[in-house]
Amino acid sequence: MGRRADPLTAPQVKALLEKGTPGRHADGNRLYLVVTGKGRGWWMLRYMLGTTSANGKPVSREMGLGAADPKGANGFTLSEARDRAGEAARKLREGIDPLAEKDAQEAAALAEKARTRTFREVTELYLGAHAAGWQSDVHKAQWRNTLATYAHPVIGEKPTGDVTTEDVLRVLRPIWAEKPETASRVRGRVEAVLNYAGSMGWRQGDNPARWRGHLSNLLLARGKV
Repeated sequence: MGRRADPLTAPQVKALLEKGTPGRHADGNRLYLVVTGKGRGWWMLRYMLGTTSANGKPVSREMGLGAADPKGANGFTLSEARDRAGEAARKLREGIDPLAEKDAQEAAALAEKARTRTFREVTELYLGAHAAGWQSDVHKAQWRNTLATYAHPVIGEKPTGDVTTEDVLRVLRPIWAEKPETASRVRGRVEAVLNYAGSMGWRQGDNPARWRGHLSNLLLARGKV
């Protein structure tokens, strides 16, 4: 992959972005400035994998290296883009597909972000997914208000994947004897939110807010309070 005789210059990059005519502009070593509009562009690296496609030809890959910005404030300068392209080339020499590595890292980051969704966040997602089937806005408000009053001060900022039985008990015990009807509703709503989180893959294991065979062993039945 020899460099072309006329690589881009920083002034050229600035002029191309200011003009904004869509197109690809080669810098060499398979690095391209992709202009998408006035003041908008990004850096792309094209490379071939040693593996072959179904037709027996090497696999062509295009990898984004970030937004283009002559000043480097909201993206990468030409020099920085070349450095990033050089790092990708180094990985290729080591037998690593840089795009596959990047995709894996982004997927892992998204999975970690999803795993750390807080109970408060998942409450809102649950309401958005189910409120359309409720009879009135009053019911939705009651749902939100009961959890905001009793559950969120205790577990609102805790990732749903980390909510434990003890956390649920800390929500329920202060109101279980004094407000049994409200406490029962809170328990059911906490259970529903955690079930939603489980279905989305944001928590694993049994629901710590379930009643039968679990909290029924730890709290008096509502009819006995």
